[in-house]
Amino acid sequence: MSGEVPSPNDRGPGERSHVPSPETGSDEGAGAYSRGFGDGVRSALREMMAWAGRGHTPAELRIFAESRLAHLDEEVALKRRTLLSAPRAIPLENLLRLRGADSRPAFPPLLPGYTYLFLEERPQLAHRFVLESLPRLGGALGLTRLAGDLRRIAPPDRLQILDLGVESTDEPGAEPASSNVSGLTGRVQDFLASEKGPMMVYVEALDYLNTINGFESSIKFLYWVTGEIRRHHGVLLVSTVPEVFTLSQVKTLERDFNHVVKAP
Repeated sequence: MSGEVPSPNDRGPGERSHVPSPETGSDEGAGAYSRGFGDGVRSALREMMAWAGRGHTPAELRIFAESRLAHLDEEVALKRRTLLSAPRAIPLENLLRLRGADSRPAFPPLLPGYTYLFLEERPQLAHRFVLESLPRLGGALGLTRLAGDLRRIAPPDRLQILDLGVESTDEPGAEPASSNVSGLTGRVQDFLASEKGPMMVYVEALDYLNTINGFESSIKFLYWVTGEIRRHHGVLLVSTVPEVFTLSQVKTLERDFNHVVKAP
């Protein structure tokens, strides 16, 4: 046996070197972090440039930025889970993301000119979305058949209500409104024209309007509201029960909304 000390480079068959290379260890982590940081900055700047190019005001751009910042931790956590898990076939915007230990739903970011469709048995998630959105809005207009339930969300100065298909209503800030979609256009137009800031039109009586007016007239009404929302840089939110429509009708609805949220 020799008394020489073995060299670190003298390895037997099958043994791997423990000397770090530039592509492993901390270098690899730093590289991944740097690439992710760069991609994030580029994505944020591109989005802001796109919104500025569409003619949005500085106040609207600030709302956009604040909304994204408010949901940043959730988006980062969701991205990490996505990278660590198998790919999902369901679009991310159709998933209800979880936030914190209380598992409260985190909603898509509130953006001027965007439309949101909630498919749920009862408008519980939509009510939460309205409540969370109101601080960043100039006001909201709700089209409902349940004025009492909707009034619990916010006072009349923040949430106006059109109580559909009734001759009178006792709810403060609620007004009787026509069941005919042609009679609602003027009410919606006047509300959006108030220009108090980004305004939300919230429709939770689409199934009722569909029964009274038929699907073709109801969907044309939503198309018209969408055009007005984009023109005034407002927000459209619709909550409805998908089972009252055919599969083809649900697909038609989904195609015209920026975000679709399906209740579990």
